[in-house]
Amino acid sequence: MMRKVHSTSQSTVADLKKTLQRSTMHTVLNGLRHGEQITTSSTSCNSKKLEVISAETPLRERALCKFEYVLNYNPRRLPAALTEVKCSCDRPNSRLVGKRIFECEHLRYQVRVLMFDETCNTFREYTETIALACIPVVQANANADGEADFMFPVKAEVPV
Repeated sequence: MMRKVHSTSQSTVADLKKTLQRSTMHTVLNGLRHGEQITTSSTSCNSKKLEVISAETPLRERALCKFEYVLNYNPRRLPAALTEVKCSCDRPNSRLVGKRIFECEHLRYQVRVLMFDETCNTFREYTETIALACIPVVQANANADGEADFMFPVKAEVPV
């Protein structure tokens, strides 16, 4: 069991290391820009199922909701650079989830940061909301069997 966990963490670290090396080189050459995509996806929203999924398969390739890492940059904030997740697709691939009605949504997280004023003389504590993950959720207004719920007006009596 520990060997499998160790193997998984090594492959994840190796994937992250390659990604960070590419993004660091890009940042050095082009500077930091808010909203800039740090990673690129190797698969599209409607790509085929992966033939082999193993512990070495990167998490981004195994996820039901495809995602990319983007830079959340504000030079007046400490830390100035935060890495966020951006959903690449509106919904998971139907080949993977079947007829169920899912959509991809950001899982958000609040992090405390310091925000400087325009002159960078004073700062205040601020709560920044960032996208931590892109997760598959059952679509609102849909039942779990994949049949869309239809809304219809209902007469209501207003008490006097």
